[in-house]
Amino acid sequence: MTEAQILSPLVFQAGKSAAEVSFPAYDGPWGTCDFMTKECRKNCILKSNSMEREAVQFFEEHDARTVARELCAQLEEMGADTLCWFIGSGDCPRRLTAKVAEIVSLISETAFNQNGFTRNKSFWTLCYPLRRKVRLALTVEKSALSKFLLTSERHVGGLIAVPNYNNQTVSIRKIGKHAMAPRLVGCGGGWVDDFKMKSSSVTVEDCSLCALAKRGCYAT
Repeated sequence: MTEAQILSPLVFQAGKSAAEVSFPAYDGPWGTCDFMTKECRKNCILKSNSMEREAVQFFEEHDARTVARELCAQLEEMGADTLCWFIGSGDCPRRLTAKVAEIVSLISETAFNQNGFTRNKSFWTLCYPLRRKVRLALTVEKSALSKFLLTSERHVGGLIAVPNYNNQTVSIRKIGKHAMAPRLVGCGGGWVDDFKMKSSSVTVEDCSLCALAKRGCYAT
């Protein structure tokens, strides 16, 4: 293993632990939020740290297979079964789109679960063929949702996440080639609201348990 710690631990209230790839937020010299919106910029309170800068530097300096091996090694060392992408900080920047998509693809061949959020439509599209094992949601602002559904990108299909900045949660929905599914998953703040028909099931937020039970975004 490298001396660089490129994964941040995520310990939920129950189940196994997960780990996250976090890059520096915002769009400054170290920032990776190339697709930041006005709403996101207004509500962002994140500050980059040395670990996040070290992580993005490792991705930039090494080939995809080396990064994938290192991520898997650190997941094993942590005892984690789920790799989360950009849940807490940062995003996949333009310059790393193809490489990060290749890394996601390589890890999808292992036993690890993967999920996450991105505003990078190209990255999201490249990961769509891996949707059975990778639950990557494209973040779309509520104010832009109607317009997004009329654009060509929606015909790719997949998961979208609409953020609620007031309570720090997201609403996750699945879109197909012809329509947006009525099913809605609310995630964040320690809880998952899994809406089915007229009822909802509220469970403790835990990506590992959701993957195991095929609920939340793993049920779509």
